[in-house]
Amino acid sequence: MRNAACLLFAIALVSCSSSSTPKANIIQPEIDLVQVVGPAELNYPNGGADLRFDVEIQNRSGEPITLKRVELGSIGTGAYTLRRDFKIFNETIAPGRTTAVTVWAKALLRGGTISEQEPVRIRGVLHFDSPAGPFHNIVVRDFRQYPGANDPR
Repeated sequence: MRNAACLLFAIALVSCSSSSTPKANIIQPEIDLVQVVGPAELNYPNGGADLRFDVEIQNRSGEPITLKRVELGSIGTGAYTLRRDFKIFNETIAPGRTTAVTVWAKALLRGGTISEQEPVRIRGVLHFDSPAGPFHNIVVRDFRQYPGANDPR
């Protein structure tokens, strides 16, 4: 019985110590996720396709930050499902500057069905490095899937 209690205590201790990376003590960047190429731009095909997203990052801190990794994935159902994947970057953003990176993502589109124009919720996780330490930001956006719906202008 004592060994079981020690084992549970050890597991609890390890799980607490392996929590996710804390946010660096830095002003967090402003992040926007834009769907540039989606089902409407591809004429609502059925099957696999590559979709384009632009990730716009505004560094509001006084320190340079470096984008290291972008993970994108869809939440729930809609006009398409993104394959959960990531892209590696080494993009340094100077203080007070804005930059955009392009991410192409593999998707399974539901063209030819009633759901081809349903909105899609995308979750992005951006991993950064900075002089204050590593940090990550999560962004969630809903994208409508009819022509011109996501035009940022």
